Order: sequence, then C-alpha cells, then structure tokens
Amino acid sequence: MSPDIYPAISFAAQVLSMARASSRPLAEQLRRRVHDAIKKPEAMRALRLELTAATHFARRGRKLSWPEMTGGGTFDLLVEDIGPQGLEVECKSIGEDKGRKIHKREALDFYGLVWPHVQPTIKGLRTGLSAVLTLPGRLPERHADRVRLARDFGRVVFQGNDASLHDGAAVRLREFDPTVLGDIPNGQPREQVRATIDEVSGTQNRQTMAVVPPEPSLAPCHGA
Repeated sequence: MSPDIYPAISFAAQVLSMARASSRPLAEQLRRRVHDAIKKPEAMRALRLELTAATHFARRGRKLSWPEMTGGGTFDLLVEDIGPQGLEVECKSIGEDKGRKIHKREALDFYGLVWPHVQPTIKGLRTGLSAVLTLPGRLPERHADRVRLARDFGRVVFQGNDASLHDGAAVRLREFDPTVLGDIPNGQPREQVRATIDEVSGTQNRQTMAVVPPEPSLAPCHGA
C-alpha cells in the first residue's frame, strides 16, 4: 500500500468513528460537512483540525458533541464530561499566512494544478517568462473551479498574450533575461530572491513560484 494514501485513510477512519458514535441526524450532518469539505480545501483543513481534536478526547473515553450541528453553540466541540458545564473547544490555526488572501498551502496546491498546463510552454522557452495571475479576491473555493482556472491560465501562457479570464481574473505576461534570477536553486538569501522575483514579475510580496530548468537559457518564472 502506498504511503501517499495514509492521510486519506486516517481521515476516513476518523469520520467513520465519529459517525458511528453519533445519532443518525448528527451522522448525516457530518456526512454533509465531509461532502462540502471535499470540494473546498479550506473547509477540509478546518474539518481535519476539528477531527484531530475530537479524536484526542474520544480516545480518552470522553463524551463529545458538536454544538454547531446540534444548535447548542457556535464553538467547534463540547467535551461534556469535563468540568461542571463541559469543556468548550474552539479550533483555530494560526500561521504566517494570517491575513493573506492567498495562503502558501493554497498557492502550492494551485501550482500543482497549473503545472501540467504550462509544462509544454516551458519546454519550448528560450528566454525567461513571467506569468502573473491576478485575482479579484481569493482562489475559488470549489476544486472544479480551481481546475478550470488553472487550465485557462495555462492556455493564456501558451498563447503568449495578456488576457482577462472569467470572474475578474487576469493574466499578465512579460519576457525577461533569465540570468537576473542568478543561482536561486543553490540557496540565495531569501530577501534577495524575493526582491529579484518582485522586480521580474512587477509584483510586491505575492505568492510566487520560480521554475529554473537545468539549462541556463531556460528560466521561466510564474507568479500566483
């Protein structure tokens, strides 16, 4: 069995465990949350964090309930048999992306969707190419919409002209001398890399991915 599927198996085991320990109406609400989370990466991360906390208490034999599903409160989890009125648990994830519209994990996931659509263009390049995707807000919530956005972005890059996409997104392209990127793969200082990519892409403090193939003449830079 491939280790790549272990996280999915763990998630499925947590969901099934909670569903079996819940009443039929609550199990159905949990099923709907899982269905929604599969389509929305942020919802999935939030649900997995809640399930991790719930599993921690469940393995210690504690009695749990989900107030947001039962109408008993707006916090995430209630451990009913800790303290005179139970222990209210609110799950929050705080990191370096706090306050950013596009989080690093989202950008990396989106890059994985983009890569198959831009790879053919990259192989044929003989100069640097900066491709900047500008969004009116955040990345689409639905996975299918992100897939479509990645496909449309790759199409514009292949065509080689600036273009507007659906829902207010836009793509801006420009060529540059790849030597300005220097030797990024071998550990330039982070501040220097950031300044160089900002100059090449014409952006400031945006989520960016630089692709530098082995040949020095091929150095496309893609920003998201």
